[in-house]
Amino acid sequence: MSDHEIAEKCLDYIGKNQTPYFGENGELFRGIKESHGVLYALAGFLAKTTHNSLSCLEIGSFAGASALTWAWCAETLFDRAGGVMCLDPWDEIKGNAMAPENSQYTTAYLAQIYEIFLANVKYAEFGPSITHHKTGIEEFQQNIPRQKFNVIYIDGDHAYESVTRDILIASEMLEQDGILCGDDLSLQADEVDVNALEEAINSKQQFAQDSKTGLNFHPGVTGAVWKTLGKVSKYGATWYMQKSHSNWKPIDLTGEAVKFPPHYPDIE
Repeated sequence: MSDHEIAEKCLDYIGKNQTPYFGENGELFRGIKESHGVLYALAGFLAKTTHNSLSCLEIGSFAGASALTWAWCAETLFDRAGGVMCLDPWDEIKGNAMAPENSQYTTAYLAQIYEIFLANVKYAEFGPSITHHKTGIEEFQQNIPRQKFNVIYIDGDHAYESVTRDILIASEMLEQDGILCGDDLSLQADEVDVNALEEAINSKQQFAQDSKTGLNFHPGVTGAVWKTLGKVSKYGATWYMQKSHSNWKPIDLTGEAVKFPPHYPDIE
């Protein structure tokens, strides 16, 4: 089944059942599904500190899976206090890791994904706490320079320059003691062949196999996170750090509860 056919089926299902939906096999859930448990643990960590609400900025929303998870966290851990601001241009992806050569990630397809995002937000019980802008973080900051958030989640363009820009701007928009996090950091720079990593970044490879470990990873994410933050705390491919007045601090999620949202795909 093509990308377009899956999107059409999702739109049809959401319209008929008036409930969030990401495909029969969770095709539009995107990323590593288990990472949504990590997002809940991070929100729980934040709730145990001085924060009494969740103000989340999400960079890269696609069909809305992680946005709904953050909104659900605000609903369940912060007694509905807070909300989620989504930034995503929903326009053509060229050479992105999510768009292999035979992919149909075109402007038309992503227009469908945007409609699915809107429908998922509309029919989610906690959807009203989600707002969005069809833009990237650079333009958003220029328009709303003083806006601050206590969680910023980065899962947009995986190119080295893009991830570096997103992290640097997000760092300015993050409150003290807030959490900066993101996805698709399968390997950190000290785990891979450094020369091969540099070559992959220079040749703008968005997905590669590391010769040192034999594992697949996103060179742009690995290089950008290392350049801007150094070694970060992570679980699986989800990375996270806490902002302090003098530096970035790793986050220990040991003992934090892990739960999955109601829109989590019920598939094997």
